[in-house]
Amino acid sequence: MNFVAGIHPSALELPHPLEITGSAELGTVLSGHIVLRGAATAGRVGVLRHLRFSHFYNPAVTLHGGSWRFEDCVIDSSRRNARSCAGIVVCGGVTLELNNCTIAAASAAVNLCEAGCELRAHSSTFRNVRSAVLCERGGTVVVDACRFEGLTGSDVGLRLSADTVGEVRGNSVTRAGALWGRLAPPTGVVFIDAAAADDDELAVVEAEMGGMLLQPP
Repeated sequence: MNFVAGIHPSALELPHPLEITGSAELGTVLSGHIVLRGAATAGRVGVLRHLRFSHFYNPAVTLHGGSWRFEDCVIDSSRRNARSCAGIVVCGGVTLELNNCTIAAASAAVNLCEAGCELRAHSSTFRNVRSAVLCERGGTVVVDACRFEGLTGSDVGLRLSADTVGEVRGNSVTRAGALWGRLAPPTGVVFIDAAAADDDELAVVEAEMGGMLLQPP
């Protein structure tokens, strides 16, 4: 399903995973509430690509079941200088992937509502959100090579309950806020900071080259 460039204000509900692509060059904005459904056992992955979501009182997207991947998408508040409610609400055992996405100006970027839900975020940016990833009832979280840009000192990248599991690796925090806030990472979450992740990658390169690094001429 292809969306033409422009603003699309109508709500949209999909009963099963599909591929939805917007205009990367001219911009496709969805400002109605989007509800995506599916069955986790169906084996299909829905893909949303090159879309911009604008919202405020309602979540931009609510996921109820299935597997969904967002690629090169932007979710932002419709009100300038005001944070909206959660960008993406995840429930019903959903597996959500974010690849090269940006979620900005929200109370939470992604809210995992159930222990059976899973988030995999890669090379994405979370900007001006109170809690970038919020897991109050557990779940699985894998976050790597992402950027967290807080606006206030109380902004937190990952607010995870004690029973959350997963891996957090090679992410960066800029401006204000912190990755974990006052809480330590849950024991079920493997945490590798950006510097350690770079050292691991360097060690792999050295091993592949027989312990010799190329030197500039």
